Amino acid sequence: MACDSLAGLPPGSAATREHRAAGRRTDQRCDAVLRTCQHRPGPPRRGLAPSRGTVRVERARLDELVGVLEPIGIEQQGGTGEVERAVNGAERDVGIGAGPEHLFVWCDGRRMEPPPQRENGHAGRAAEPRKLHRHLQNVCSSTPGSTGRVRTAVGSRSAPMEKFVIQGGAALSGTVVPAGNKNGALAILAASVLTDDELTLANVPRIRDVDAMLEILEGLGVVVSWRGENELTLCGAAVDANAVDPQLGERIRASFLLAGPLLARFGRAEMPPPGGDFIGRRRLDPHLDGFGALGAECRFDGSAYVLSAEHGLRANRVFMDEPSVMATENVLMAAALTPGTTVVVNAACEPHVQDLARLLVKMGAAIQGIGSNLLTIEGAERLGAASHEIAPDHIEIGSFMALAGVTGGELRIKDTNPEDLRMICLVFEQLGLHSHFDGRDVIVPGDQRLIVSADWGGYKRKVMDGPWPAFPADLTSVAVALATQAEGSVLIHEWMFESRLIFTDKLEAMGADIVLCDPHRAIVTGPRKLRGARVDSPDIRAGMAMLIAALCADGRSEIGNIEQIDRGYERIDERLRELGAQIERVPATVAA
Repeated sequence: MACDSLAGLPPGSAATREHRAAGRRTDQRCDAVLRTCQHRPGPPRRGLAPSRGTVRVERARLDELVGVLEPIGIEQQGGTGEVERAVNGAERDVGIGAGPEHLFVWCDGRRMEPPPQRENGHAGRAAEPRKLHRHLQNVCSSTPGSTGRVRTAVGSRSAPMEKFVIQGGAALSGTVVPAGNKNGALAILAASVLTDDELTLANVPRIRDVDAMLEILEGLGVVVSWRGENELTLCGAAVDANAVDPQLGERIRASFLLAGPLLARFGRAEMPPPGGDFIGRRRLDPHLDGFGALGAECRFDGSAYVLSAEHGLRANRVFMDEPSVMATENVLMAAALTPGTTVVVNAACEPHVQDLARLLVKMGAAIQGIGSNLLTIEGAERLGAASHEIAPDHIEIGSFMALAGVTGGELRIKDTNPEDLRMICLVFEQLGLHSHFDGRDVIVPGDQRLIVSADWGGYKRKVMDGPWPAFPADLTSVAVALATQAEGSVLIHEWMFESRLIFTDKLEAMGADIVLCDPHRAIVTGPRKLRGARVDSPDIRAGMAMLIAALCADGRSEIGNIEQIDRGYERIDERLRELGAQIERVPATVAA
């Protein structure tokens, strides 16, 4: 059964129609903020459940937020004393939340809902949001040394820049639980557009790219409700197939994953050129060729890719000119909602592609060949509700293994999928990092001497990435950082992306011995004692490589542009501190 279009507002009701009455472009910011208020909670605090619908707001953006909320007509419950005391004493976060009819305040996870204001002794109309804004602003600004802060998940591009300050040399030891797969989560979130029923997802990573995808989905009309720290529901009953906002789409490459679901469900999609890491040319041809094989017309109008299938898509045989992960996912989702048999040849079969396929099966599609490069999809007229737990991120697991190896710590990584790690463990073994499995846990022993093993005949060891089940391209940068601490020499061949290895000059500045032969190949010789330095992260995986280097280096390092790292690694600084790392997140303007 389809879920409500907005929490608390029945589909087709006057309130719903009024909410959607204004022009999509003019009211887009209002819609996005309102939906966030209703459906995105703040994190749990002190064992409490998340506050439903909390918006975390930068203090400097309170005016903007309230200005957006006021014309929508959300009211707030009055009261000052209890709220003031809570804000003054807040140790962590202060926030503004919204229910269907009012605003409330929460402090350190405690929801504050004082009684409504009264006029002449009778219950009256609640105060305007601006009064709450002024009160909060006054309380926060007038509290000397207050650690209560008001921050935002909305308009994250306006958040202050931050950096990591790291004191290297500590062995990272302990137990870590991997987050959900970043790339798998983004495709699975996009799949919510395929149905007007509800999807319930667990193990959703709380990272910037997921936040960006949720913001795009909310802009299209998907209702997003966080049920826990890493669990959410999505309902696409009220999806409008209007164009994805270009400014949102350019933030992540995964925005283009909405093309397949929109095209299959509505017969049209208008997609801005996607953003993402600049690691080389990333073709959209496999996506568009796949849609074309399914009967869609594709053109570029100078600002967006316009896709249409006036009479619907038709099942067909799709031969991909390269095993592109995202293109496979796009075609897979489109085929799942296209009745008939679609065969995808030369398909990508990475773990996150497999995870998406398993979700689509739960939603009602029949898929054979999961895990291979030949997929056969029996599409359905309609896809339905499903619950799914996102698989652990094998790239994050590999990153933690390398971190343990270069710092000499003993690490247990829990609840992995061992079959997803076979090639990673094999390549790391060749670089001298040994590991073993204990059930579903990966154990990295401590105090290992890393020695690169030569190829037979005494030839230089070569590590090359490739399509699954080859070594993952997303771990190439991590392998470079690991190799700087291994005895011997290795050729790292980044076969897939011509700009992935450009970051190695940052590691050279820290003392690494790296010869960049060409954009695709680098020779790394070790071990080298690295020294602390100031570097910036150009992309997600290069940022993790710099983090690995900084944690094993002598002295103090600063890593800037860590928003890139936050795009793919959940609470990485907090989790590293739990393993013994000396790492702090500070504003970029603070001198180390």
